[in-house]
Amino acid sequence: MVMAIDGAPRAVADGRLAPTARYDSLRSALRSSPRVLGHPVWSGAYAVALAELLDAAQRRIGGSAYFCNVHMAVEAVRNRVLGKALARSEWVFPDGVPLVAALRLLGQRRAQRVAGMDAVPDLCRAAAARGLRVFFYGSDARTLSALRLRLSVIAPDLDIAGMISPPYRALSEAEEAAHLAEIEASGAHLCFVGLGCPKQELWIARNRARTGAVLLGVGAAFSTTAGNMTMAPAWMRDGGLEWAYRLAQEPGRLWRRYAQTNPLFVNRLLRQLWAR
Repeated sequence: MVMAIDGAPRAVADGRLAPTARYDSLRSALRSSPRVLGHPVWSGAYAVALAELLDAAQRRIGGSAYFCNVHMAVEAVRNRVLGKALARSEWVFPDGVPLVAALRLLGQRRAQRVAGMDAVPDLCRAAAARGLRVFFYGSDARTLSALRLRLSVIAPDLDIAGMISPPYRALSEAEEAAHLAEIEASGAHLCFVGLGCPKQELWIARNRARTGAVLLGVGAAFSTTAGNMTMAPAWMRDGGLEWAYRLAQEPGRLWRRYAQTNPLFVNRLLRQLWAR
């Protein structure tokens, strides 16, 4: 299903955007970031992270932003294509206490959590204040409708350039290109992508140069922002227990993931610290 959008077209030569000096400098900054399990991860403050995203969005210079949790960090070790996507991104944020704890153990004492579930509503409020347009790509039509309704309350002046709920099957090249053309034609400054990991990260990696919008892989943040899924209480999130809350919500889907990825993350992190 494709939901209608509005907005004036923006020409893109050969379907790709030329990189800018700013774009390259962001990539260089991430390359110099500390590495967790081999992946460069943002080690700054939450407010600075949002400011950088909004600055790039305002300029419409494009870029990719991933919110990395334990599952993604481990998957990126096992999946070379995903690992390359993280390495070539402008931003890889620590989404969760385990990643922040790893950064602090590696000497980044000021690292803060930058979670997609927090960033989506905060970025939408800031985008509304700045007059920036946002696009939502992913999830299902019911969630997108609830998301639009919720955003009309928390960010009433937000300009939603469009929403697309793609089929769950693999898309043809022509279908994917048509979706990207629609996103670019909308004039969106920020495009939130909710396809789940690693599908959304690989989609962003393939298409990051085809739009001036900043592409952000935010996964379940569509559902939490829409109010379809509750977030863990602050004390659980701050105490590193969000995984337990999520497991209670979706035991059938998450127990096997956690059983496989959590021990691997701890093992590889300990080996990394030991090798320093």
